[in-house]
Amino acid sequence: LDPAGPKYTRASPEERLDPGDALFVEAIHTDADSFGIRIPVGHIDYFVNGGKDQPGCPRFISAGVLEQAVVNMRRLPMEVNAYLMTSSSAPFCVHHSLVEFRLQKIRNVITSIEITFFSNSTKDTTKITIPKQEEVGRRLLAHRAPLCQTNSVTLKYLPKNRFWRKDESHIIGKFCAAPLPLGNNRTMFCLPQILTLYDNTELSLQLSAACA
Repeated sequence: LDPAGPKYTRASPEERLDPGDALFVEAIHTDADSFGIRIPVGHIDYFVNGGKDQPGCPRFISAGVLEQAVVNMRRLPMEVNAYLMTSSSAPFCVHHSLVEFRLQKIRNVITSIEITFFSNSTKDTTKITIPKQEEVGRRLLAHRAPLCQTNSVTLKYLPKNRFWRKDESHIIGKFCAAPLPLGNNRTMFCLPQILTLYDNTELSLQLSAACA
């Protein structure tokens, strides 16, 4: 609830909450214009009323202290809006899958990988970020066709090249996915082969996840 801190929005993933911190990270933003954070930091992010100051809440910085001291008590609103990860067009219904990339070798820099699901008529994309000195990166992918009806997945390694330092030309690892919610009878579906991803080069593979 309200992952927060001064200048938090510009903090690196190592300094703030991010999807790599747990198997499933859910964040609720209610004060993103002050001490909160204005960008998604979890697999699912809720921006209540746009994530800014809430109806009935004071805007000044010491409001929380006064509330605890019972100086200012106001009734909470009966209804608030929640912003969920949906499709960009009607009917806005999507399926959610947890996608994961596990590096064969831990790196000293942040690793970014673009993941795209293709079905017969849809294409849905997200980006996995693996913090430096971490092995695994996870992200929620909202897609319009069920995972078992997704024909293929495309992975693209996005190196962070700087003029004073070139990133590695390729990474090696394993890709897995699972439809959410994960229950006792659901496990991660992993591609059987070890993957080699070259910088800014798409690698397309067939998916054969079984329907539940």
